[in-house]
Amino acid sequence: TLFKQKWAATSGHKLYLELQDAMLNQLKVSNLY
Repeated sequence: TLFKQKWAATSGHKLYLELQDAMLNQLKVSNLY
């Protein structure tokens, strides 16, 4: 259904943003040490 597709896209986008955030944090940490 359209609702399921929309939900999947939203959760996928959230997951992507969280992953990007984690990667940025790791970069910052590795730059500090």
